[in-house]
Parts: sequence; C-alpha cells; structure tokens
Amino acid sequence: MRMQKSVEIFPLAYCLGQHGCTTYLEVGARDGETFLAIGSTMTRAVAIDLGGKTAPKLLQRSRALKALGVDSHVIIGNSRQAGVIDQARALGPFDAVFIDGDHSLHGVAADWNSYLPMATQLVAFHDILGGAAQRVGVGRLWEQITREHRTVEFCQRDDRRPMGIGVVLLVAAAGCRREPDGGRMPPLPNPKPAN
Repeated sequence: MRMQKSVEIFPLAYCLGQHGCTTYLEVGARDGETFLAIGSTMTRAVAIDLGGKTAPKLLQRSRALKALGVDSHVIIGNSRQAGVIDQARALGPFDAVFIDGDHSLHGVAADWNSYLPMATQLVAFHDILGGAAQRVGVGRLWEQITREHRTVEFCQRDDRRPMGIGVVLLVAAAGCRREPDGGRMPPLPNPKPAN
C-alpha cells in the first residue's frame, strides 16, 4: 500500500476483526486504497473526501466494494461541513471510524468531535507520529486523547518516515488491548526479502 504501511495497517485490520467490526467510516479517503482494503472486510463502508483529482479512483474503488457485496458509499465534500456530517450520520452508526483527513489541529479535532458520536467500537487516527507539520495537529490531539481514553498504537518508530496509527478503544476486545508499556507496540522488524 502506498499511503499506509503494512506493519501498521495490518494490525489495525486485525484489531477491527477482533472487535467484530462490520461497518466502517473513513474520513479523508483520498484515492480509496485503504478504503478498499479495509472496506472489503465490512458489510457497509462509507468514505468521505474532498474529491479533486483522486475522486475518480475513489469512486472506482467504491464500485469494486459494491461488486463484492459491500454497501459502499462515497461522500464528496469537506468533512467539517454540516451537510457532509449529516450524510455520514444518516449512514451510521459505524463500528469503526478511521480519521486521515485534515492534519491540522483544528481539522483533526473537528473530525474527532464530529465523528466520535457515530462510532460504536473504536476510532483510529493515521499519522500520530508524522513529521513536524503533522505533529502539530494529529500528534498533539493524540497526546491529549491518550490521557483521556483507552488507546493502542500500531507504529513503526524506527523509520525515516514515521506515521503511526492510534486507536481509541471504545469497547475492549481480545487481541486489541492496551499493551503493558502504555499502548505502544514495539517496532516491528522489516520483512526479509524473498530470494
């Protein structure tokens, strides 16, 4: 996957399975690569994105989900607009919400406040470890969330491009629980290349 690291997104997918998630909302779906991968394991999947150049690919991937029997929807618009929030609410609630949109503090906090009430099992954030510009927003909000909520992190910290996925656990489930070291997974080794 281009935008997500497999050592981070696969543990998230496992966590979704452990929680029995069957409905999924992705805020900031871009071209729909993650939306297709995660959405293919769901009965209903909804993507929100601004649109633009990546919209045709996102719509194509939504159609692919429909061909798999997934009740798939794409909402084009700003995730902070009341009409977009209302459309998502009408399609919810969602077992899992994945926030990967506006990375500014104002933007990610608005998404958290708008879409948390639609989540029943968990809310995940991408780029909790991102670079300096991202750290100002997603990272700052994530630090606050970890003080107030039960969380777990899927992060490859020894990478030149740290990103990380943070999960707020609204309901506990086996296999996706807070780790003894405060919820952070140890760095995962890089897979050995095939001969």
